[in-house]
Amino acid sequence: MRLSRITLLIIALIIGAGFNLLVRKQLDDVEPQLFQATEEAMVDMANILASLAESQFRDGGFDGESLKQVMEIAHSRVISATIFKHPKVAVGTDFYVT
Repeated sequence: MRLSRITLLIIALIIGAGFNLLVRKQLDDVEPQLFQATEEAMVDMANILASLAESQFRDGGFDGESLKQVMEIAHSRVISATIFKHPKVAVGTDFYVT
């Protein structure tokens, strides 16, 4: 009886180790893709905002009040979107110009 318990324990450990390796392999594949998608959107947003600020500085001065109004309008919008089964109901992006 004792031998069968030890055998079952060894089999369970082997299955657990195999499952652990499988999960780690999957996470190693998914994590870089997640970072790439997130970073790409952040770089795009940063470049768009930098271009907007640059054009205002070039045209004679930076008008922070207009950007503030645009952000207030964006934050007041009612959004009803589902992104990968997660509801999105508001703008979650803020920025500051230095």
